[in-house]
Amino acid sequence: MGGMCCMCILRSIVVCASEGIVLMAIQLTPIKNINSSTRNWTAKVKVLEKWSPSQHSPVKLQKLILADAEGSRVQATIIEDDIEKLEDTLQFYNTYLISNAGVKYVSPKYRLNNFEWRWTINARTLIQIVDESLSHENLRNLDFVPFEQFEQHSGGQTTIDILAAVARVQPPKVLSKPGNPIAQEIILINQELKPIILTFWDDFITREGQLLQDTSPYPVLIGIRVRVNTYNGHSLSTRPGSSFVIDPDTMAAHTLKAWCTANKETVEQLCDEFLAKPILRIVPNPNDKDIICITDVPKTPEMVSKQVS
Repeated sequence: MGGMCCMCILRSIVVCASEGIVLMAIQLTPIKNINSSTRNWTAKVKVLEKWSPSQHSPVKLQKLILADAEGSRVQATIIEDDIEKLEDTLQFYNTYLISNAGVKYVSPKYRLNNFEWRWTINARTLIQIVDESLSHENLRNLDFVPFEQFEQHSGGQTTIDILAAVARVQPPKVLSKPGNPIAQEIILINQELKPIILTFWDDFITREGQLLQDTSPYPVLIGIRVRVNTYNGHSLSTRPGSSFVIDPDTMAAHTLKAWCTANKETVEQLCDEFLAKPILRIVPNPNDKDIICITDVPKTPEMVSKQVS
């Protein structure tokens, strides 16, 4: 999105379920100027982050990070029944006009960014999408990590963005762990010819997992903020802040899908061979500075004792 002055006016059709369609002039207010005292405001924002709903006893809520053209960011929250009502609204990386959401002060320990105000969005909040096609074009600006570089990002809380084709969607399974969690493995592939597992957890199974099963062969997936694990070589998994775009309308996605279709036999063979391999757990490769010669390994007290005796 281009730059925007503090207040600008545009003409837009705003759809309100109770009042029909109204043509009106809208004044856009930057995020930084919106607080609990601001009245009759409308902001044009992009959804930068969208967490899966989670239970924060006793309240169920969903967190988002929204940004405007000036680069200002605000955290937003959807609570309880409104989460389901707005399930198909505020999609990742889409741009919206949002008017008169609730605004409350956030103490520093609960802030997701440096902004001191939080928006509460509900089913009565006026929300209008702004040209969805432009949102997909903005996805080109994401920095996708190649498969061969995944190991450089494994461990800890580091996350990456990926672009890959879905070669297989495995059925969900109950794991033999405390609480009997359910997981679903998705086999991803690209032109590097190295299949990798993406594990869906929690609501990602019923949402993205089901959508992938219902789409045409080799849907392309953009994954945002996924985690790299050392399970089965290297694998990926979701985290609460992960987001996905299925079959984005970008040149890179169309090219990858066409490649999979043209090389279907190769893709299927690679997946069969990959799934037939035993499960591995590996340790990430060390940095060069951490590698030393065997002769330079410090002697332990046990080694010294044996040499003395």
